[in-house]
Amino acid sequence: MSNQTVALLLTIDADKATLEAARPLPTHTVASLREKLTLEWTYHSNAIEGNTLTLRETKVVLEGITVGGKSLREHFEATNHRDAILYVEEIVAKHEALSEWQIRNLHSLVRPDADITWAPLRAARDVRQRSSAGKMRDGWRGR
Repeated sequence: MSNQTVALLLTIDADKATLEAARPLPTHTVASLREKLTLEWTYHSNAIEGNTLTLRETKVVLEGITVGGKSLREHFEATNHRDAILYVEEIVAKHEALSEWQIRNLHSLVRPDADITWAPLRAARDVRQRSSAGKMRDGWRGR
C-alpha cells in the first residue's frame, strides 16, 4: 500500500473514532444526516441516468415543490428514488430477508412506467448463457 493510501486510512480511522465517541448521536443530527444522504444519493443516481435536475433542484423536488423548465418525468424520478430508499430502509428495519417480491416492488418504485415481463426463475443450469466475449456466465433471463 502506498504511503498516501495508508495516510488516508489513518485519517478515516481517526474520523471514525471521533464519530464513535459522539454516539449516540442526537436525534436531530441523525435526521439531518439521513436527509443529506437521501438527497445526495437520489441526485447522483438520477444524474447518472441522465436526469438534469441540479442538486438544489432535487432538494426542492423532494420537498414537494415543482421546478420550472423540468419535465414531470425528472420530478418523478427523484421522488420515486426517494421512495425506493425509504422502502429499503423499511425492509432493513424489519430485519426481513430480501425476497424476489421485494426486489420487484423496489423496481416498480424506481421505474413504475417500465414495461417488464418477468421471466420465471429457473435452476442455474437453465440460465447459463454466453456473454459477449463468448464465455459462459450465470444469470437469469429477463425479456
